Amino acid sequence: MNTIANRPTFERHQNYFACGLVVVGRPAEDGRVLSVMASSFNSVSLSPRLVMWCVWKGDSAVAPLAVGASCGLSVLAADHRGLWPQCRQAGAAHGFKWRRGGTLDVPLVDGAAACFEVAVTLHIDQGDHDLYVGEVASFAYLASCDGLLSYLDRLRVPCLQEQAAG
Repeated sequence: MNTIANRPTFERHQNYFACGLVVVGRPAEDGRVLSVMASSFNSVSLSPRLVMWCVWKGDSAVAPLAVGASCGLSVLAADHRGLWPQCRQAGAAHGFKWRRGGTLDVPLVDGAAACFEVAVTLHIDQGDHDLYVGEVASFAYLASCDGLLSYLDRLRVPCLQEQAAG
């Protein structure tokens, strides 16, 4: 195993971990949609239903979410591949078709592989990221579409192959 001491090498090797692409959306006071890309997303607990996501602090276009705030988490589908360049721009909500969630009325990306409506239960200001835990109020997914992954700084569509239990 290699020991990584310098920052550029450490940053470069973070791309060796596949990550689903998740857009965090919330309504602005003027009705617009504010959005950022989560740099990490994971399920934390099934009971209660909790998820965790991280947002890079360099995305200064959107202020951190407060505990108690609601937001939508949309896992991008393979069909969203062409929108990836704008996803890397701070606060870039344009280009997506948005719909409102039926439970918390938060913005969700139309046609996303999966959508979560969540209420923030924990916010941790840590290093160059904000970490959030949220309780899931609703969840929906499209069984007919493929998700979109970032791996080695490239977009990938997973190829699912069944393997015999061994």
